[in-house]
Amino acid sequence: MKVCRSRSRSPSFETPLFPLILAFPKNKFTRELYKIFENAVSKYRIDRIHVSSETGLESYEDGIVYIYGPSSSEKYSVVKLIFNLFLSSQEQPILSLKILVPDNIVGILTTKYGKHLHGLQSYSHATVIIYKQIPNLRERQIKLEGRSSDLGLAIKCIYSLIVESSHFSKPKSPADHRSVQFVIPEECAKYIIGKHGTFIKWIKTEFNVKIKVIKNEEKFSKGNEQVVILLGESSQVKKSLNVIIDRIIQGIKSIYSSSDLDLKMLIHKDTIKDFNRIFKDAARKSGTRINAINEADGDAWKLIAINGILEAKIDAAEKILDYITNGNS
Repeated sequence: MKVCRSRSRSPSFETPLFPLILAFPKNKFTRELYKIFENAVSKYRIDRIHVSSETGLESYEDGIVYIYGPSSSEKYSVVKLIFNLFLSSQEQPILSLKILVPDNIVGILTTKYGKHLHGLQSYSHATVIIYKQIPNLRERQIKLEGRSSDLGLAIKCIYSLIVESSHFSKPKSPADHRSVQFVIPEECAKYIIGKHGTFIKWIKTEFNVKIKVIKNEEKFSKGNEQVVILLGESSQVKKSLNVIIDRIIQGIKSIYSSSDLDLKMLIHKDTIKDFNRIFKDAARKSGTRINAINEADGDAWKLIAINGILEAKIDAAEKILDYITNGNS
């Protein structure tokens, strides 16, 4: 695993949540390629480039490149450099690689009897093959084959769909198991968002953490409640918790007169193996009381209530985030 980081700069509010993800054979990951990545984060508006050669899938033979940054066009500039490097080491002008996309993008391409897929191939002149879902691989694979200019057009079209897709603007449920999520009264939603979205915009600019407030469609608890989802690097989310939790508690206080208010947090069952041990440990270290609200074994999401002073609630949430991010040991 290798990470190429950018020079220090403030995160951009318009940075898409989903990076441009490419996959190609591991033997392509040469010293020259890593040099391109290092130069790219200095030359272009690229926040970072993450390279993963270990997917945890025995049958997966490709390495994966994640390109993060606010500018789609400058991501494409990096792709062009990659293509030029590959072409310099082969005689044939035909290239082949994969782009990894959210599952809903495959749905868009294949709707109406593949009309969009045929249009993509006709426009780009690239061969486009959609692979079946691979167990334990979150994204779907789309194989692209053709000349570098053809692949460039295909990648632009597909990535534009990703950026514009409702996958980001209208989530239906808390899909990211490792994201930090809180449950709030419905009346608090406007307070959390801020007038004209000022609070969530400030959080994005200050911490590079995106806040989404969605309906409680999974019915995690009774009453009219909504779910607050924090999306971003775990280290940045942790830095933002102090401000966000304070905002949540103040929002709840504006509705209820009681000063002894619980902070409700959602944890997915796949992220923590031993709930009771972890919660007891977090409660002991933070000086809070943590109680599970939904006790059913079949529930995918565990709803917990954290009770204590504000600073203790924040400390407990940070410790739970550490368990989710770093494991349960």
